[in-house]
Amino acid sequence: MRAKRYGALLATVAGFVLLPAVPAAAAEPPTASCGYTRNLQGGQLWLCGHGWFYDTGEWEQLTVQDGNYDGHSAVLNWRQGNSDRGNVWATSGVGSRTTEDINFPEDVTVSFRICAGEAGTRVILLETCGSWRTATT
Repeated sequence: MRAKRYGALLATVAGFVLLPAVPAAAAEPPTASCGYTRNLQGGQLWLCGHGWFYDTGEWEQLTVQDGNYDGHSAVLNWRQGNSDRGNVWATSGVGSRTTEDINFPEDVTVSFRICAGEAGTRVILLETCGSWRTATT
């Protein structure tokens, strides 16, 4: 009887010891939205797009999604420091999403915002830009 109990106890202890470690839930990525643009189908004002900053550990991913049928593309406008800048464009219409991998240096702050723009001419409509958001690599 004792052998059976000790065996069950050892199996229980071993089960706990052998369980894999579960990592903590990842924090939500920094997000941004742009201002409102007029929808061409009904005339309502909708957010023109959304963007996310993901830090994969080896590189960073900047993602932008077009959020409104407004005749414009959505663009994620980013800057790191005083001279490093760029844009990620979602050019295939409402719902389209574009992700760009960028390898920023470690421990730097990257600022980004979402705007509407004209992809063909690469003109950003500054009056549609949302607030700047920041992320640290």
